[in-house]
Amino acid sequence: MQRTRVFAWIMSALLLASAGPAWAQGKPAQPADSAAGEKPGDPPASGEFEGSDQMMEGGALGSDSAGSRPWAEGVSAEDQAAARVLFEEGNGLLRESLFPQAVKKYREALELWDHPGIQFNLSLALLNLDQPIAVYRSLEKAMQYGVGPLDKEKLERAQRYHEMVSQQIGTVEITISESEAKVSLDGRPVLTGPGTYKNLVVVGEHQIVATKSGYINKTIDFVIDPAEQESVEVALISIADMTVSKRRWPTWMPWAVVGAGAAVLATGGALHGQSSSSFADFDKSFDARCMNGGCDDGEVPDLTEKLDAAERQQQIAVTSYIVGGAALVGGLVLVYVNRPQVFRRDIEAGTERELTIVPMIAPDSAGVSAAFRF
Repeated sequence: MQRTRVFAWIMSALLLASAGPAWAQGKPAQPADSAAGEKPGDPPASGEFEGSDQMMEGGALGSDSAGSRPWAEGVSAEDQAAARVLFEEGNGLLRESLFPQAVKKYREALELWDHPGIQFNLSLALLNLDQPIAVYRSLEKAMQYGVGPLDKEKLERAQRYHEMVSQQIGTVEITISESEAKVSLDGRPVLTGPGTYKNLVVVGEHQIVATKSGYINKTIDFVIDPAEQESVEVALISIADMTVSKRRWPTWMPWAVVGAGAAVLATGGALHGQSSSSFADFDKSFDARCMNGGCDDGEVPDLTEKLDAAERQQQIAVTSYIVGGAALVGGLVLVYVNRPQVFRRDIEAGTERELTIVPMIAPDSAGVSAAFRF
């Protein structure tokens, strides 16, 4: 608690010293007094908020007509009284440097009565919490009616604070035309397209990310300077527009290998069938001629030729199986490898086939050098 108070007093001293001579003595940011002898932040003796709007003791409306006090229009006396109690509780917390708790009380009071005096004290509490955007908005609401709800001194002070805080913030405007595109700012979703988002941001670096199914994600980094408005138009590009489908070889080429392998296998099957038939014919002839002793006198040339032919057919069939099977499997692998591959167009543009011809001249020769890149 003590460290928090020291930090708050230092922050307030720096801010208020730059705000004007009356606050240049290092006093903490407190609600200002409305009567001589009252400490900064004490509720005025009349029970009114930080300003000259006159109210009777206990929070009832004074004799002024509602038309001359537009900040009180539509607010019942009961809500005004309840807001005054919360306001005074917030003032007490503010004097104790309990800034988050004070902010909570002031905001509860504002739900009952959006009074410029409450907005002014809320801004004083927020000054110590490093929330420049919230301070800026509270000060704008505090100043909107000029002198009346705030006296001249407090209005001038609010204007000085407003000018200081304005140097800590800028404005960003994001526009996207793509429907259903989701846009985030610094990791926080802010927009679903199409549409425009405009808001205050603190000075410094920021990042916009836009996403949509079927589109390339878009990231935009930018820097906001004090009081600057940055307008960003986000354009998404579809994956179809950013990519190209490409094969390694013409579609027919791998299938031609598959077809050739299948044809060789079919040829091997046919030769295998012929060899089987030739072996059967040889066996039949051999049995008919040799089983009865007809082959004792020597070799039978015609039967030997049949056997050799059958063996050759069998060897060719086996070779056809090996070659055809390898071609068929290899062709199927090529078909798989030749599937369409998706490339980014900007990458494709840098890898297109290119023929480069460079002349070469030497003292004893001349010629050209050609390079083909693919």
